[in-house]
Amino acid sequence: MPYTTLLFRHSLLSFVVWLLLRGSLAQAQTTTQPALPSQTPAFVRDSLDGYIQRGMAAWRIPGMAVVIVKDGQVVLAKGYGVQAVGWSQPVTADTRFPIASNTKLFTGVAVATLDEQKLLNLDEPVTRYLPDFKLHNSDWTKLVSLRDLLSHRVGTRTYQGNFLYWNSTLTRSQVVSSFERLVPANPFRQTYGYSNTGYVTAGEVIAKVTGKTWDTYVQQTLLTPLAMTSTTTSMSGLSGEAGIARGHTLASGGSGPVQQLPFDMLDNIGASASIVSTVNDLGKWLLMQLDSGRRGSQQIVPWGALAKTRVGNTIMASRHAPTSPFPTQLAMYGLGTGLIDYNGSLLHNHLGVEIGFKSHVAFVPELRLGIAILVNQDEQYFGESLQYDLLDAYFGLPYANRGQYFTKLQATVQQRRLAEVKAMADRLAKRTPLPSSLQSYCGQFRNDLYGLMYVTADASDASARRLRLAFEHHPNLTAWLDYMDEDTFRLTFSNPRYGTTPAKVIRKEGQPVSIDIRISDFLDPTPYLFTRP
Repeated sequence: MPYTTLLFRHSLLSFVVWLLLRGSLAQAQTTTQPALPSQTPAFVRDSLDGYIQRGMAAWRIPGMAVVIVKDGQVVLAKGYGVQAVGWSQPVTADTRFPIASNTKLFTGVAVATLDEQKLLNLDEPVTRYLPDFKLHNSDWTKLVSLRDLLSHRVGTRTYQGNFLYWNSTLTRSQVVSSFERLVPANPFRQTYGYSNTGYVTAGEVIAKVTGKTWDTYVQQTLLTPLAMTSTTTSMSGLSGEAGIARGHTLASGGSGPVQQLPFDMLDNIGASASIVSTVNDLGKWLLMQLDSGRRGSQQIVPWGALAKTRVGNTIMASRHAPTSPFPTQLAMYGLGTGLIDYNGSLLHNHLGVEIGFKSHVAFVPELRLGIAILVNQDEQYFGESLQYDLLDAYFGLPYANRGQYFTKLQATVQQRRLAEVKAMADRLAKRTPLPSSLQSYCGQFRNDLYGLMYVTADASDASARRLRLAFEHHPNLTAWLDYMDEDTFRLTFSNPRYGTTPAKVIRKEGQPVSIDIRISDFLDPTPYLFTRP
């Protein structure tokens, strides 16, 4: 069963997990914290630090940061642990983390503001602003609107195309142009399919109607007025900066040590995933969201624009799953935010996942409550667990030990993954002879969406059984094919988060003509068939 399907069946809240699906550990940051308000739940007031320290140790998290805002005030903004394994630099409330897909609400607010100002229309065809824009289906091209793009309802699968965009050399305009090559798997406007490409397209529409790049518009209209001085829209140069957390994963499919990873470079999909921020700054963002678009006496965002982002456009789930322990039945998607009925109130939340990091942003306008959690390890569900335990505390619900639920979920996923990896290793150990010479597999192969893949014999392999892969749009990514049996190879990527998967070779008249590969479901569950030109 695919990883994403497994998560969805576990909970109606699974899209928060799904929009996925990524030395010194739990040293609490000791900055003095102001006294908490007396009405603060006991869990937050008396137990939170210990809960977080235990959770970080259990989930092997190097560092994280948390902010809680309530009734117009910052209740808590604090860092825990360290910026990277083996480092002494602590995480503080001002440590910067990539927030990945929590960028989307900034884009949603920006587009909704322009709609409110009559500079664009959410429901008119995108081709009004980008005349050359195309979907795979020409009839859909005539109809597709910004609302469709921002609500993930254009017929593509979740994460479809991510392999082409993620960490690639494509420009934003090239990403938008590639939309035409995404073959839809579902009907138009009927099915939820999470699309980074849609948000990149919306960012280009912002640029077209304002004469400013998405980055400049978001900076001038949102970040600067909110005094989010530590927040940037670019990931460029992160590896050389101080005061920024480094990303980590668990090696060997979750069974190995905590491993530091290089930063993703996602400026080419900026409007979808490139913002870097801190919990202090996200506290300001949440306070604005909870005060009808205001910061103090200044109206930063028109209330009408915020209201537009909070309309459920795409149904994600509409009944309570019997296995779900959460007080919810309905899940929808607005413009950059999810909408869930949580214990009778409307919860807005979103998960951001990229290699090495997870971010969680949630707010409940009815309670005037907002939460943001940033974590520098992607093989964990502690951020989810903490978010829902905090929500339960503020809703006055009995403690439900959300961590137990997510621990079981993680164990199920990890056991399946480890079993798959072991099965491939067992097949490889049999050293089944190659059906044809290693050289017969070498050459250029092409995928209609991606472009070229280059296959060569790996000169470092003394046994002459290993092939090396390189990719046209990913100069920093390589992979290896090791023969198992039945024209199937084990595919291993240089970046462990791209996965270890089986790759099937297709023959014609005895000669290899195509190679069917896939990367991890964490990034893109869609198979890519590369064929000799």
